[in-house]
Amino acid sequence: MLIKSIRMTTSTFDLNNYNSFVYSSTELRILMNIAFTLNMLKHKEKYIEIIEFCFHSADTSDDIYPKLCHNLSGALLRKKDYEKALQVSNMGIEASQKTRNLNGLNILYYGKAIAEFHLEKPEYIKSLNIALTLCEALGQDKLKNDIIRKCKKVLGIDL
Repeated sequence: MLIKSIRMTTSTFDLNNYNSFVYSSTELRILMNIAFTLNMLKHKEKYIEIIEFCFHSADTSDDIYPKLCHNLSGALLRKKDYEKALQVSNMGIEASQKTRNLNGLNILYYGKAIAEFHLEKPEYIKSLNIALTLCEALGQDKLKNDIIRKCKKVLGIDL
């Protein structure tokens, strides 16, 4: 269904030639959802490839850009490419701040903190605190509790 949606504007779209086209913001969102589906189907490399393509194709002022940064950073964290994950998280944070878009800023700071932790950068605690403070300010108690639980379980950090 997602592929059919893109074919409405790009009739020759195919997963083998997706990188041959220029996409609108809406089409990038659909392409990102195709990547999510591939990820769920265990096509991890294709997922990363498409998310990276979307990341490079999106304008930094587009609402989708921070979400792409978060998803790409998360994929890079899973691949243990902490330097690149940190760089992408910072790009998403900068874009969010520039456009004053708070949507997803907390998870970008959380991803940044995870990368900093693995890179043994002491400022990871500041990034975690910013993520938690944003969750509080935005009334996202479930996300805040998830972050606290994951920090304890995965990183051994008590917050």
